[in-house]
Amino acid sequence: MFLAGTRDDIVRWLPPPQWEPAWRSEAVREIENSEVGRVGAWGEDTIRTVYAGAALYLDTILRCIQGLADTLTPQTTPYVVNAIARAAMEAGAQLWWLLEPGVGARRRVARSWLARASGARYLDDTVHKIDPAAPPGTYGETPAMVRAAIDGLGLSYSERQLRNGKWSRSCEGETLPGYTARATAFEAAVSMSAAYSI
Repeated sequence: MFLAGTRDDIVRWLPPPQWEPAWRSEAVREIENSEVGRVGAWGEDTIRTVYAGAALYLDTILRCIQGLADTLTPQTTPYVVNAIARAAMEAGAQLWWLLEPGVGARRRVARSWLARASGARYLDDTVHKIDPAAPPGTYGETPAMVRAAIDGLGLSYSERQLRNGKWSRSCEGETLPGYTARATAFEAAVSMSAAYSI
């Protein structure tokens, strides 16, 4: 009952079809940005896209909470609860990193594109393994598509593959922290401590 009630309370926070930030909030200042990229002024859509992505993370957390509420029984093993809670924690940590107060429009957009670049690279690697004949973009954004969008916004971006096969990327001086670093920062921000490490 508590989990379902919590989920219902948070659903009311989700934006309506056209999200409007609170009056005089940081988000209002970001939407009113004067950033200009190679393809012209950013306008409000660039920032609204970031906040729409953030709403997807929040929705993921809500689905995890609902999943916990649906699976908790006296017979439920801790494995199920731990897996769902971990998924919620990772989504929450990503959401916190993306919406961290005080980073401003340019850094927030850079963070959003870092997450998209990471996702595009993972998708690209997976597609090459399971469907190497698929034309680029068949399953979603490619690294080249992400790079073109970042360049169009006039953001500085670099990406390189490390010797261990992992990727290092930077956008406007921002780097995408790993899962443990994001979770640790999130735990500190909400004054919570947990044993979380990958």
